[in-house]
Parts: sequence; structure tokens; C-alpha cells
Amino acid sequence: MRERPEDIEVIVHHIIATHDKHKDKKFSKDCIHLFEQYSWPGNVRQLQNLVLSILETTNQKMISISDLPNEFLDKFARKETATLGNLSDCHLNLEPTYRQSLTEAIRDYERFIIKKHIASLGCSTTKTSLAASLGIPRTSLRRKLTNLNISIKD
Repeated sequence: MRERPEDIEVIVHHIIATHDKHKDKKFSKDCIHLFEQYSWPGNVRQLQNLVLSILETTNQKMISISDLPNEFLDKFARKETATLGNLSDCHLNLEPTYRQSLTEAIRDYERFIIKKHIASLGCSTTKTSLAASLGIPRTSLRRKLTNLNISIKD
């Protein structure tokens, strides 16, 4: 699955199709996108267990990121944070400008990290999924979005 993430959507549809009582349920494009970004160390069996668990625990016909278990979102957030930790290939200049204060440098870095997470979560990111991805409470995220003048819709 790591070598062919494009197959994940097909696998998810197959898992749903093989369980009659869940045939009316679907995963949103953002969920599928998240699944494609994850490394799946347990391979197909891990994906199958996750999908079946979600199908059993939600009554929603369209399953969104907010329906995913916190354990999965936490694992995904740790993986993304580790990826974001390697900043050698990004376009963020971590050298503060001559007159930039520590507070301004931290704001720039926070803005960069939040926008990176928004981009990785996809086009219909919610504050709940973004907060989970960042590993912070939703109230803290809302305050940061306001202070940094960031809109999720950007």
C-alpha cells in the first residue's frame, strides 16, 4: 500500500461492499486523502480493521475526518509532525530578519506549520480535524487562527 496509495480508495470501497449492512456508507474524499497519506505499517489488515471499526461506530452515511478515531488521527499527526520536522526541503526561512523579534519569528513559524497541516488535510478541512492533526485543543486552534489571520478555506 505504501508503494501504491492510489489503490487505497479501491480497497476501502471493496471492504464496504463486502459488508451488506454498511453498503450505504461512504468515506469523504478528505478521509481517503488522509488514508493515502498514512504509511500503514500493518498494511491492508490495518486499513481493513480501521474501516470496519469506523463503519460499526458511526451512523453517518458520509464519513468525514471528524468521524475517524482519535487514535488514528493522533498517529497521523505524529507522522506529519515528524515529516514537518525535516524542514531542509521547505521554503521557510528560519533565519529571523535583522529586526524581527522572537515573537514575530514564532508567529511566522506557527503560521507555516498550520498552513502546512491545512494543505495536507485537503480542501474541506474542519477545525476539529485540524486541531487533531496539530495535537492541540480546538479552542487553542481557534485562537491561533484568529491571531494569525488564517482562514481554513484559503
